[in-house]
Amino acid sequence: MLDLATTNLIVSYGTLFLMLASFGLVLGTLYPWLTPLWKQKFHAQHGLWVGFGFALVATLITLYYSEVLGQAPCSWCWVQRVFLYPQVIIFGIAAILNDTRAVWYSIGLSVLGALVALYHHWLQMGGASYFPCPASGPGPACDVPTFITWGFVTFPFMALTLFIFMILYVLWLRMLWRKYPLGGDV
Repeated sequence: MLDLATTNLIVSYGTLFLMLASFGLVLGTLYPWLTPLWKQKFHAQHGLWVGFGFALVATLITLYYSEVLGQAPCSWCWVQRVFLYPQVIIFGIAAILNDTRAVWYSIGLSVLGALVALYHHWLQMGGASYFPCPASGPGPACDVPTFITWGFVTFPFMALTLFIFMILYVLWLRMLWRKYPLGGDV
């Protein structure tokens, strides 16, 4: 079992990876010729499974923090989880059925999750001095970071990065599916 400090560092590096991947998705969408054809075809064919994988890993990480490491989520963290957890099921079913319409559900959940995460991150970075944390209930205070790495990576920032990545990824998939239809001979 990884200790809390090691897990925080690994997940923080994962957040940096998602930030770079998001930048790559923007470049790949604006300049498709930058992405090798084999990579485009792979994601066009298996992108729903990739989305399932990202949602599943993120869900397992949140559960590892709360259930194994004993880090109780605050009320706003729970709200962010509400927008993440269903995506595992949505992407899983969509991948099995090759249902490309599921990306719209992911976009809706991710946009709402990103807005909540952005607000929560703002609260933790000093916004609570303007407005007190409106969430109440058991668990830690929502306006105090449980941890902070490199001066900006917190739980809400991780969630924000993931939600932005998911939005960009499924939009990129939509673009790829116009070129390589899902289920077609790629």
